[in-house]
Amino acid sequence: MNKFFSSLKNGILLLTLISIIGISAIITYISFKSQQQVYEHETLGRLKAISSTLASQIDGDELAHLYKHYPNKGDITHSDQDSVYKSIHEKLKMSAEINGITTPIYTLMFHPGDEKFHFGVTSSDEPYWMHHFEKFPQKLLDNYKSSGTVRPYTSEKGTWLSAFCAIRKSDHTTPIGLVQVDVEFDKFRDKALSSLYSNILITLLIVGTVAILIYFSITTLLRQQEKIQEAEKELAIYRKELIANVSHDLRTPLSSIQGYVETLLMPELKLSEEDRTKYLNVTLNSAQKLKRLVDELFELSRLESKDRKLKLHSFNIGELAHDTLLGLQIDAEQAGITLKHDISPSTPSVIADVALIDRVLQNLLSNAVKYCPSGSWIELSAKVEGSHVLVEVADNGVGIPEEDIPELFDRVYRGRNKKSGTGLGLAIVRGVLDLHNSNYKAYNNKDGGITICFTLKISGNS
Repeated sequence: MNKFFSSLKNGILLLTLISIIGISAIITYISFKSQQQVYEHETLGRLKAISSTLASQIDGDELAHLYKHYPNKGDITHSDQDSVYKSIHEKLKMSAEINGITTPIYTLMFHPGDEKFHFGVTSSDEPYWMHHFEKFPQKLLDNYKSSGTVRPYTSEKGTWLSAFCAIRKSDHTTPIGLVQVDVEFDKFRDKALSSLYSNILITLLIVGTVAILIYFSITTLLRQQEKIQEAEKELAIYRKELIANVSHDLRTPLSSIQGYVETLLMPELKLSEEDRTKYLNVTLNSAQKLKRLVDELFELSRLESKDRKLKLHSFNIGELAHDTLLGLQIDAEQAGITLKHDISPSTPSVIADVALIDRVLQNLLSNAVKYCPSGSWIELSAKVEGSHVLVEVADNGVGIPEEDIPELFDRVYRGRNKKSGTGLGLAIVRGVLDLHNSNYKAYNNKDGGITICFTLKISGNS
């Protein structure tokens, strides 16, 4: 069974971990893609604004003049070669510095003849005049006469986000070229991946914490299940022992009753009146023992089924204790035991079920009378502790072994020195006190004997 619970626990934990890791991975991926989309949207908007501003600042006629006078690749080799080139170059360079653009900003001109874009003025100090734009997005080709943005595209030099805007001549209608602003998308991806790694680390910490919590929760749950099963096993053992004890204790008075009744019914026996009375008394005593046993079983059954409803009343615990001791006086004297009473008249009244608490006192005292040797004493006392009255039944008898104290209130406990009886008396005590939410315990006295104590709530009328 323990192997089953261990396998179940490990299986549940593994399944939970896989589920949490899977969900975390999905959430992390969605977060990463969302960051990408936000970055694209914000970056493209910023690049579009930069390109539009530059397109409005660059004189299209001057740019057309440059294209006309320097038509070939490499005609311009440095930025100071032409004043017009230098003026446009300074505008592009200043815009790049102000806006934190690390890649060159440049103008492009489309040549329908070879269907290629050619670089014009750039913000870099090294001109790329009329070099081919080797690989360009189709969107740039389709919309170069106006403006637009290009979502991540890949060229021979990496992945880019771009925005462009047409540069027009002074008539504001004829586009001469365009200005394009690029940002390396790979840099953002590295940054996003770095953030992703941090998120993964945080996720792993969260997953680890949750896994630990789940592990301990499952472990606690399975331990509770194991305890329940162990308790059920113990209960089954208790039932067997109870049945064995009850069977034995039922058989004794029944055998006695049957034997003496059969004797009384035998016509050939000429019994004297004295013998007849003796046999009838033995039969009566056996019947009374049998009745007590049946009553105890019935009462214990009601207590455990919670069928017994408390009838709470305010009463004086000292008066109840006096009456109980008085009822046991004869049995105590016959056993050579002295009964003591130490409850102050000023002890406040308690709120409880009088009949059940009377049964508790009777069971505790009669149990002490049964097990204490001749010459012992039994004392019933009470004292106030906070909002409760602590009732104690103490004796100076033989006590019980320390290892037996935890089992003292079990339904089948009868101690090492077993005498007649089923051991139900203290089980009934436990059931009654549990119904009253009472705190109770037993301990051996230093000078010998045992003390059993329990608490009762002080009545509000005291």
